[in-house]
Amino acid sequence: MARATVAVRAARLDEDRDAILAVLSRNLSVAGTKSRFDWLYRSNPAGTSLAWVAEDTATGEVVGTSAAHPKKLVMDGRVETVLNLSDFAFDRAYRTVGPALKLLRASLRPIDEGSYVLSYDHPSPAMSALYTRLGRRPLAPWRRYARRLRVQDLARARFGDRRVVDVALAGVHLAIRARDRLLDGRSHGFDVRAELPPAAELDRVDAEWNAPRYRVARSAAYVKWRFVDNAMWRHQVLAAYAKGGRLAGYLVHRDGENDTIKVLDVVAPGDARVARALLGAVLGVGWATAKRGLSVTVLAGSPAERLVGELGFWKRQDGPGVVLWSRAERRGLDDPGQWWMVEGDEDV
Repeated sequence: MARATVAVRAARLDEDRDAILAVLSRNLSVAGTKSRFDWLYRSNPAGTSLAWVAEDTATGEVVGTSAAHPKKLVMDGRVETVLNLSDFAFDRAYRTVGPALKLLRASLRPIDEGSYVLSYDHPSPAMSALYTRLGRRPLAPWRRYARRLRVQDLARARFGDRRVVDVALAGVHLAIRARDRLLDGRSHGFDVRAELPPAAELDRVDAEWNAPRYRVARSAAYVKWRFVDNAMWRHQVLAAYAKGGRLAGYLVHRDGENDTIKVLDVVAPGDARVARALLGAVLGVGWATAKRGLSVTVLAGSPAERLVGELGFWKRQDGPGVVLWSRAERRGLDDPGQWWMVEGDEDV
């Protein structure tokens, strides 16, 4: 079986759906559901996904798959359609370099042929090694930041679960909460509400967001599809309004692991006060629901990283990086400082 050869072809979403889902179920279990497939591959407002399958040439069985999901990317003020690669999977017996490179090259062919200006991928370490073989290294790593709300687990791990520790922690938590209340949106002149903003306001904010040079466009249709209609996760949106009801920015979050909140997106164009007001609101959610803390993952070296550092998050660890594939010569394309990229931009 390990010596078997594979042939790669473009998939037909209708005819090949069950075979694709079978491969995903065996190798990326959370990805192998019909509801996710129909949402991610078919309902994307930027366009229907592309997919490829790898077949065992002896048996005709589908043993590998990959996908590319269209995204609208703002590049120097112009909106281009690019591809976000994901769902790269092979059955265990076929996980060798030859078949993997064959499938990856097929996935990159629309870029090489000029049908799309670029693709971006958030690969695993094994996938990163494949890109390295093709001469492409990550733009920058993903970097996770965290902000603590409660510290009882740390204190009890060090001092034991004793009453004196709990008494001391009560004072510590009061001090942390008092610090966080300084970020209340009203003190910054904003009204923060837990709601999806009107579509026209979302489109306006996206159109008026002039920097940085490269970012995923966040139209109202995209925000609703990506977060509200998401087939895997339940997200919540916090919207910050200035006087007169004008949308100033918004934040998207969901529950994370170990009683935490994950911040998936922050849109606060040109005004750090908006970001502080939104952070204050999500901190309030964390306190109200007894969460241990918040986390946010950003592209290292990007403006998003500078923002979370300024807002009191602490750097935790780096993960695999973002890989770009493009034939085009674009100024600053390989500079993470020219990109706005946070975890909400990652493939799902």
